[in-house]
Amino acid sequence: MRVKISGRQLYFDVEGAGLVPDGDKMIEKPTLILLHGAPGLSDHTTFKPDFSCLADDMQLIYLDLAGCGRSDDIGEDEAYSLEGWADDIVDFCEALSIEKPFVLGVSGGGMVAQAYAIRHSAHCSGVIFANTQAYFDPISAVSVFQRLGGDEAARVAEKFLTRETKLGEVTQFNTICRPLYNRTPPDKNRLPRMIMRDRVAIEFHNFGSGIWHRMDMRAQLSQVECPVLVMAGEDDPITPVADSDEIVARLNPALTRYQKLADCGHGNWLDQPEKSFASIRQFVTQNV
Repeated sequence: MRVKISGRQLYFDVEGAGLVPDGDKMIEKPTLILLHGAPGLSDHTTFKPDFSCLADDMQLIYLDLAGCGRSDDIGEDEAYSLEGWADDIVDFCEALSIEKPFVLGVSGGGMVAQAYAIRHSAHCSGVIFANTQAYFDPISAVSVFQRLGGDEAARVAEKFLTRETKLGEVTQFNTICRPLYNRTPPDKNRLPRMIMRDRVAIEFHNFGSGIWHRMDMRAQLSQVECPVLVMAGEDDPITPVADSDEIVARLNPALTRYQKLADCGHGNWLDQPEKSFASIRQFVTQNV
């Protein structure tokens, strides 16, 4: 399905009923909006089918960020930004009459979720920052790649993360370093299912000038005034657990829960689904 936001169509998919019968009345379930990572290199399908297990307790909305997956680009005279994507969530909810959603963002989507929570805390019931960071620190990532994959992985990661990367070096990174993201072998069909979008991929990932490399939301996290669940894996090499530690340190402790899992990489639910989905379910049901 698509909905028109600011003159462009955003693609979304829905899983689970919003209203369910309970005796002689209908019960409204909470809404969880899912924001994928790696803009331009990923889309909403990264969550499928894993998140289907939550559909009995909440209505899931899978959203392709503007310029990603099946959503339209923004205008050629505009620039992508975390703030622009964050504001789109508000407009998206207004268009569909969604009130007080929960918003989960993983990796790059977690950066969008942070911008959303900073700018629009009152709009939501809560946010989930999953395996993400508020500031790009390549040295921290390289050290985790070193621990998990040795000298070769550290060398390839450093080339990829600390300077503009040539196409051949992207391939090298995907071959040597990408398998280190998780303990669990990846679903070989997950990547082919995704739609790649060059424009936003360049704007987000281009070293030195990309959105990812310029961002620094650390000082603004104290402005978040809604409940937050932070999820991190101790073996996550690309958004290391130290990044989540820093996010938690800057949030209001009275509003923050932290799930930090050992033997877990990038996307907690990929390595430890039972614990991860139980944590998400508990967070949503307790903050409705």
